[in-house]
Amino acid sequence: MESNRGIAYVCAVVAALLLLPVSISSLRWPIPMPLQLPLFTGVPQFAVVAMPSVTFLMWCLPLFRRSIISRRRTLVSYSLVTVSSVAYFGSNWNYGLKYHGISYTLTMSLVSLGFATAIGGMLALRRRSSSQLFCLATGFFLVLWTFTFAFPYLGDFL
Repeated sequence: MESNRGIAYVCAVVAALLLLPVSISSLRWPIPMPLQLPLFTGVPQFAVVAMPSVTFLMWCLPLFRRSIISRRRTLVSYSLVTVSSVAYFGSNWNYGLKYHGISYTLTMSLVSLGFATAIGGMLALRRRSSSQLFCLATGFFLVLWTFTFAFPYLGDFL
């Protein structure tokens, strides 16, 4: 059991480090809104770059305290991100079409739908598994989706 917990710790830190490049953008894939809004408000760029990693490490705090990450918390977070993402796409769809075209907007929505479906499937499978590694993987993909495709920037390039 202790060796599994040690592996889970290492995986949590590695996964947090893997989230660092999430904030890197190009002209084709603009910075997502969860990272764009802090930049607009003057948050230093280094802090914005670290946001996905810090969020994931905060997600893993129960693990570091030697307790289990709650399934209910994961389900509630997934539900909130899903409903918010659907509302975001619904309210910004026309901006996406106007500034980026149908190809970009449709791609963003389909990738987001893919993430939502995969995470939903992981949550369904998690009912049968008490593995901390599986729990970390679900949390990792939830944070990854939140900071990338759940809320893509659909407005005009600045």
